Amino acid sequence: MIKLVRTKRKHGVILAEGLPPAFVKSESFFLTDRIAYLGFNAFQPENLEHVITDLQKVDQAKGLILDLRGNDGGSVEAMKLLLGRFVSESVKYATYINRNEANEDFIEPAGKKFNGEVVVLVDEMSISGAENTAAVLQQLNIATIIGNNTPGQLLWGNGYFINDSILLAIPIYKIEYPDGFNPENNGIKPDIEVKLSRYDLLNGKDTQIERAIHHLTKIMQ
Repeated sequence: MIKLVRTKRKHGVILAEGLPPAFVKSESFFLTDRIAYLGFNAFQPENLEHVITDLQKVDQAKGLILDLRGNDGGSVEAMKLLLGRFVSESVKYATYINRNEANEDFIEPAGKKFNGEVVVLVDEMSISGAENTAAVLQQLNIATIIGNNTPGQLLWGNGYFINDSILLAIPIYKIEYPDGFNPENNGIKPDIEVKLSRYDLLNGKDTQIERAIHHLTKIMQ
């Protein structure tokens, strides 16, 4: 008989009263002597410092794989803080548009800039801020996007509690990039499409990471 023991997750962050805690995971390591990996599952200001710390651990790498697969997004400010590590000057990245106004938004440099080559991994579960991050890095020619088309879930909205168990989210802004592209319902198309298979995953093979390593190795030669 196998006994399963349920353990309580640690380091949860309460983003709003009445919502369950969010748990941010972040990890970084070197895949080769020149290529590093950074992956995390959400953009939350309270925990993004762990992501930045992980990025600092590998900032001497010549190539970086930023894994946003399964990342469900979060705070725009947290997203901009991370993107600030990849620019050297203020740059317009998008316009947020509603019925009454259009507001341009900018990324500002934040800390030491990562100067290596970048690949971003995305999939069907990369949503919201994860899609936005991939799109911005793609639009600015900072990164090559590898993986599967994202779902296109980027509307900016406000939340309202109806009662203790129901939160009503109402979209109020759409996002438009400098080239006029609206990612809502369109998603972010990867530069290099690589699909995963159940067979490969069960045998410990991640074809998307393998392609990312191959791509970085080729362009770093």
